[in-house]
Amino acid sequence: MREHNIFDAKRWLEYARQDLDSSEKMLSQGDFVYRHICFLSQQAAEKAIKAIFIYLQIDFPWRHDLDALRNLLPDDWEVKHEQTDLARLTEWAVESRYPGDWSDATL
Repeated sequence: MREHNIFDAKRWLEYARQDLDSSEKMLSQGDFVYRHICFLSQQAAEKAIKAIFIYLQIDFPWRHDLDALRNLLPDDWEVKHEQTDLARLTEWAVESRYPGDWSDATL
């Protein structure tokens, strides 16, 4: 394993942690817009999954579909077999950034 891949993966995980920490901080302070929390949560999950690809030196598509990304993980990664439906979280990768015909985010 090349050392820069470990460094790069850790950096992606740090960005994921920062996104998640920011969303949790907004929730705890009560000063937030729900769609911003949804977006940051989606970004945290996406970056964490992509950190695995970087660590394993696997090329990955630059897309936001969390279920599709998780399905590309090697079979020996436990997260691949979790039954969590990530589609609802995936929606916030784009929908939260622009007005549209979808429902607003709620707690």
